[in-house]
Amino acid sequence: MSIPWMPKEVSHRLFERPHEMINVKTTYLLSTAAVAGFLAREDGKRPAWFNRARLMPVSALTPDLQEHLANACHVICMKVRQEVTNEHSLRSAPSGRPTTQWQAGLLCARVLWRALFAAAAAKAPASKRAVPGVFMAACEGLKQASQKLLTKIWREVQLQYTSKENKYRNMKSRPAWSVLEGHQFEVFGKDRGYGICDPSVVAPSSAGTKPASNLQDYLEEVLALRFAVDWMSLSMEDAQEFLDQATKRAYKRPVLKPKAAPDPVSQQLAALKEKTIDSFSLMWTDDAELRGVASLAIRLMDGLEGLFV
Repeated sequence: MSIPWMPKEVSHRLFERPHEMINVKTTYLLSTAAVAGFLAREDGKRPAWFNRARLMPVSALTPDLQEHLANACHVICMKVRQEVTNEHSLRSAPSGRPTTQWQAGLLCARVLWRALFAAAAAKAPASKRAVPGVFMAACEGLKQASQKLLTKIWREVQLQYTSKENKYRNMKSRPAWSVLEGHQFEVFGKDRGYGICDPSVVAPSSAGTKPASNLQDYLEEVLALRFAVDWMSLSMEDAQEFLDQATKRAYKRPVLKPKAAPDPVSQQLAALKEKTIDSFSLMWTDDAELRGVASLAIRLMDGLEGLFV
């Protein structure tokens, strides 16, 4: 995998120095977990990918942790669903708040992904100073893979739902799920090397209710990949902003402070933001509910054991 913004000396150091291997292992495992979560988004219709990731299964957790995990996932889903279904443009949102459902979904994904990555990396344990860098490396790899798969899916849509290759194919065609899964494994598994199994060898844990895919499924995949590209791009920008601020504080350069807010509520928010400025795991957002959900995810991750055995 080529990362354009990472100097070659840094990438060589990651593989040549033994003490850096924990950072490489952390990046690989958490990237694989992100890929597994993306492919295994369960709607009950398509074959499930849960058992095709080379990670510790959820069934290995204790029953109480499984219950806590299910409850936390329910809270996260409810929060994200609330944000992506509200009409943000109709609300008088203050500056910095998302104005569309797409932006609101991206904000939720960015905050939760960064919180979970940092919490899991702390258990590795990866170097605290290296976490922002490996986070950006993981995002870059996922972004490149999503872009490549997006191109393949668009080309497959032209082949499966037009008469370009076969005169009997049209918009009502029903290609097998194995066609879509083959492209996913080719990009994420073979090309990028993430720890997922070949779907042609490992049967899904659930076959789903739809025996074959249709045009809507392919277009949903396109939207999901487009979302993933924006998500990873903005996540890298967030990490870059954190590193810029951390570098300025390390060299004791004056940081431009915003003007004092006139109302007490804004002043309290500014004070809370100042307290979390040194924490990479808790990305600041004006949404108190989202901050609470991220804190819940971090506490749950802290209670898990055996992630990097």
